[in-house]
Amino acid sequence: MNVDFTLNASETCDIEFSATYDGCPSNILLRGEAVCGNSTAVKPGRAHFSWDPAKAGLADKSLPNLRIVASDPVVASSRTYLVVNLVDGTHEYLADVPEGGWTDEHKTTKMVFRRIPAGSIRQGADYLSQLWGFYVGDALEQFCHYRQVELTSDFYMAIFKLTCDQFIKLHSGAKDSGKAPYVWAPYNMVRGAAPTYNWPNTRFAVDPASLAGTIRSRTGNRFLVDLPTEGQWEYAARAGVGAALPNGKSYSATNLKEVGYYSGADPTWGDGTKGAVRVVGLYAPNNWGLYDVIGNVMEMCLDRHRDKVDDYTGSFASGWQDGAVTVNPKGPEKLIKNCAFRGGGRVELESYLRLGARVQAMGMDYCYGANACKGFRLFCSVEGAVR
Repeated sequence: MNVDFTLNASETCDIEFSATYDGCPSNILLRGEAVCGNSTAVKPGRAHFSWDPAKAGLADKSLPNLRIVASDPVVASSRTYLVVNLVDGTHEYLADVPEGGWTDEHKTTKMVFRRIPAGSIRQGADYLSQLWGFYVGDALEQFCHYRQVELTSDFYMAIFKLTCDQFIKLHSGAKDSGKAPYVWAPYNMVRGAAPTYNWPNTRFAVDPASLAGTIRSRTGNRFLVDLPTEGQWEYAARAGVGAALPNGKSYSATNLKEVGYYSGADPTWGDGTKGAVRVVGLYAPNNWGLYDVIGNVMEMCLDRHRDKVDDYTGSFASGWQDGAVTVNPKGPEKLIKNCAFRGGGRVELESYLRLGARVQAMGMDYCYGANACKGFRLFCSVEGAVR
């Protein structure tokens, strides 16, 4: 099914497409790998949208008088924030931060996602920067392996790392409560175990009983919620900043204290409780309104992390060819037991607390716990976006 249309508007708009057959509304979801073309962040002028029923798993279905219908355009800037109620699955869009700022309910019963515009970054750095970066500073990143990452669709990222109270609303067996990041959820609990739910081989499929699956079903499968890829995480965390820290400053212990919580080097840091997880949102957000992208707890990503030098293409432990341009990178397709973490944590090496540092975790179902310093924030697709 192909739809060619002209958007007569002065601003970038979102257009939602729905399907009907035999004149009745359908629950066919027009998104994911079955969709190609423009539906979100559509620029004024000519545009194209297409849907492939075979890729949607409907090749053997009879769909008489199938029609794809476009909704009235919605100005994209009115959807800067997506707020999902974790209890009843309802949602609302906001153009800006509410007057008075985000409240406790946005860290407990609701989840706030910030729209991130499509774009590109110079992604890095590699293992050498992690190992030596604290001692020689940002200059080392210029000599590290890197790749140019291009993300072709807008997407949403949670403004906070998932908190304990949010976890309680989505999954049983919570070990902690409160507004600090939840640190007990392994990769398999978040989206499901391989090989059935093996990104990227099984694409965006998640276990219905997983945390991501619960949010999807609770919202009527309207939103594709998952972990972010490494490319999405670093692009959103940088928010246009090329320096090592999200406030645009170079890497140093003094500058680090301005952007994130790190207690490993100084037991009197912050509230004096060395190693304790702190509540989310205590530091200023980055340019796109995301909080705590550095420090407190590391953030789990969707991609696997190659754990052997032989697994890499290019020089030692880079994971990519120097200077290569990668569009919507998905990470290794090989079934690797480790996943990637970004952003550094309160008890990790100081050199991990930089936007370019990459860390791996052993095992996809590893029980992290309070001392392991690992949490996550969730990704959410904009309607019709392809991952």
